[in-house]
Amino acid sequence: MTIDPTYATSDPPAITPNPAIHNVPPQDSPSTQEIGVIGRAHNLSTGTANGVASALVGGLGAGANPFAALASFGAEALQAIADIATLILKTGAEVIDDVANFIVSAVQGVANIIGAIIQGLGGILGGTGTAADAQLVLQATAATIAATNTAVQSMQAQDAADSNNGINVFLNFSTATLAGFTETYTPAGYGTLGINSSGYAQLNPSGTANFTGLALHPTPTNTDDQIVSAVYYNAPGSYNYFNLSEGSGYDILIGRSNASMTTYVYAEISPILYSIHNVVNGTDTVLAQWTPSEPTFYAGAAYSLSCGFDGNNHPLLQIIVNGVAILEYLDTSGVTNYGAAYRYCGFGLAQNAGMAPSQMASFGFVDDAPGPIIGDVFQAGNLSTTAITLANNINCTLAPANYFNNIQAQTSNYTYDPSTNKLTVHKSAIYNVRVMTQWVPKSGASYAYFGVGIFKNGLLYDTDVICLTSPGALPYYIQKGASFIGVQLDAGDYIQPGFVSYSNSSSYPNTIVGGGSTDFFCEIANTGTAG
Repeated sequence: MTIDPTYATSDPPAITPNPAIHNVPPQDSPSTQEIGVIGRAHNLSTGTANGVASALVGGLGAGANPFAALASFGAEALQAIADIATLILKTGAEVIDDVANFIVSAVQGVANIIGAIIQGLGGILGGTGTAADAQLVLQATAATIAATNTAVQSMQAQDAADSNNGINVFLNFSTATLAGFTETYTPAGYGTLGINSSGYAQLNPSGTANFTGLALHPTPTNTDDQIVSAVYYNAPGSYNYFNLSEGSGYDILIGRSNASMTTYVYAEISPILYSIHNVVNGTDTVLAQWTPSEPTFYAGAAYSLSCGFDGNNHPLLQIIVNGVAILEYLDTSGVTNYGAAYRYCGFGLAQNAGMAPSQMASFGFVDDAPGPIIGDVFQAGNLSTTAITLANNINCTLAPANYFNNIQAQTSNYTYDPSTNKLTVHKSAIYNVRVMTQWVPKSGASYAYFGVGIFKNGLLYDTDVICLTSPGALPYYIQKGASFIGVQLDAGDYIQPGFVSYSNSSSYPNTIVGGGSTDFFCEIANTGTAG
């Protein structure tokens, strides 16, 4: 974007004293000189206000740091303006009534606009100054960041750090497309989402009516802990720059969505309102909101919707800017949804009150479940001395219901259902598993096979079997166990123990017993994943 400062290069028309306006007595001839000085001060304010952004941003070379350059100039310019104001007063002018106000207004006008520019450097869009000046600086700063990939790379690095070996999707729209996304529009037919020639995702409305475009990524996360993030090139438009609270365009980050995008949570982000919403079968409910005291937006920052849990396993939703939570909602009543069916993420852009949303430089989401800890363990046994006769079967079958019913150790990485001996893991990692019990063949069998095994997601994974020939009448039980090393499990996978029990005749079945010498054990061996 180019600013034409030529309109600020000429002096304003000469100012002729007007007693009706300035309340200057006609005989006070020295006032004419002072008013001429004031006229030059007006010219200074006009030229600085309209030309400073062009002079500064246009003068930045490739790779220059716009933050340091503009902040340095801003501080110096403010001081120079203060010096000029002091100089004007020291000329001996009789500063009276509106003349004094005019000086203050001229100087403060420049200070306000430079103040807006300095605020823009920190990402705050709004405050003092005009919308055009603040927006110009903010766009120039964000463009420089995007060109050097500073913010985008920072977001990518943060996603990688947060992903804990789970899903990590990152899209830089300078090269990425919206291929594969499920897109919905409200109202339908009012426009589309797309990637512009500058490499930003944007909303393309066909008019000025309120219009929202949503895009859902096809990849679900492995867990219910998600961080959905975006870096925006510019701020959504807002009427608040003109001291009117008529509305703003806004940006959307979607988490915990079902595949059809009819039930999900989302963050609404705009300079004048930040809110967290819950959508259930298309019905939208506001859960929490925050209205800043002045329009606030951070272009070039990483905006995130965090979908996690508190210490009591209540869903915790947060809007985060550069790692700092600015709004959160704790769902203690269970109104939001989570689980395997609600693990999709996406984004949206909405035109509202005739104002456009942001353009998006990058988008991504990650699994944010607590990282695996080597040694995370589960252990269950069976203390019962009641013998259980197994059916004669050469194939491995699941252990009897409630056989491993005495839980001895269980960290938060595991969910266990004793009724099916089903152990579900919450972290993707390499696991070591051990299954052990006592068994005895029935006297009279010519031979007897017995073994232990594990099932992964309902399918036999591995077994370990022994065979006794002519065992006779044994006065004791035989302990049999096996360790299965390096079992790769993703978050949400489950395992179950099983037994192989077979003899030469169904009349001679094997028997098992707990008696404190049984074991179903699982631990994380390392934090790697498949591949």
